[in-house]
Amino acid sequence: MLNQPLYPISIIGDSSTGKTSLIIQFTSSKFDEKMSATIGIDYFMEEVTCKDGNTYKIKIMDTAGQEQYHSMTLNMLKICKGILLVYSITDKDSFNNLESKWINEINDSVDVNNIPIVLIGNKKDLEDERVIEEQSAREFANKFNLKFLETSSKTGENVDLAFKELINEVVKSKNNVNKNEIKNENQNQNINNNININQTYILKLDNQKMYKKQKKKGC
Repeated sequence: MLNQPLYPISIIGDSSTGKTSLIIQFTSSKFDEKMSATIGIDYFMEEVTCKDGNTYKIKIMDTAGQEQYHSMTLNMLKICKGILLVYSITDKDSFNNLESKWINEINDSVDVNNIPIVLIGNKKDLEDERVIEEQSAREFANKFNLKFLETSSKTGENVDLAFKELINEVVKSKNNVNKNEIKNENQNQNINNNININQTYILKLDNQKMYKKQKKKGC
């Protein structure tokens, strides 16, 4: 599609919450037990057909959860149009850091109230190891007006739904902008992508050679 808009979304949260595994499950329906932690910022491209019947290019930006990559995350958040905020239901610290760290990270770059965000409680397959009750997460989500789902990157439960919820919200919000604004924004976005992401922060450029798409996703 000529002049097809590109929508960058980001996935953030503590290290080892399964962020990269969620992306691989969404884009390739695969799960790797030996997935290594992301270094810096990685990205995945996907084409998604949404509820309006149109197909959109989605750049999913995968961030490292470690503190040393804080500045990279902030730069990435400035250009993203939607956020998946991830914790592990088996890791109390990853949940506590949602407010003490990650909501603040978002607010350092954008207004948390003006960007679509889906809260994800990952590793739902590890029910026996659960330390964060679903009700606690729902209360947190309601506090910040976030959509909320529990997922399993291993079994695939709710993974597609989580991404689709976010992408539909992103497309819906962007479709309220007139065509001239979209054109100007895409031009600026391409510049930002080239400067802030492709040249400086993308440390693994060829990940999709390992995980090839099986088919276009639909919302």
